[in-house]
Amino acid sequence: MLRPYQEGEGAMVYQLVASNRDRLIDHFPKTITQLTDEARGELFIKNKLAEWHAQKGYVFGMWEASGQQYIGQISAKNIDWEIPRAELSYYIDQAYEGKGFVKEALLLLIKFCFDHLHTQKLFIRTTPTNTRSGKLAESCGFRNEGIIRKDFLTYDKTLSDVVYYGMTAEDYHSSL
Repeated sequence: MLRPYQEGEGAMVYQLVASNRDRLIDHFPKTITQLTDEARGELFIKNKLAEWHAQKGYVFGMWEASGQQYIGQISAKNIDWEIPRAELSYYIDQAYEGKGFVKEALLLLIKFCFDHLHTQKLFIRTTPTNTRSGKLAESCGFRNEGIIRKDFLTYDKTLSDVVYYGMTAEDYHSSL
């Protein structure tokens, strides 16, 4: 189940990120830096809600089907309304990895972006070592568009290559 965050959920988001810190740190350095405690978690939520209302980004929390257990996050961010295009990103608690939750959420977010935001292009950026994310992108219809060298700054300030995956509105509509 996907839904926008609500005020008061910052501690929950902080706790999930903190418990997955080691596996997220090189892929979500800004999130790790922002979420240093529960109070900052609440500020994170307020910032994401403000971005939603300003149409700068759309962040959804992921919950198990019952809606009781928070398991991750998925977002459309870095939106360029001139084109229009958006970057998609996601993470999930390690206990739920590989169970299809992210794929289901990603397919819903793709539909939201093309059908409601009317984007013309979506892209996903991963590090070359994050092969699971690349396989997920391709399984949802994204195409590997190549590697951009030294294009991402990790938590420890190391420059990393980035693999770009893209999907156009034409790709999406032809797959329906």
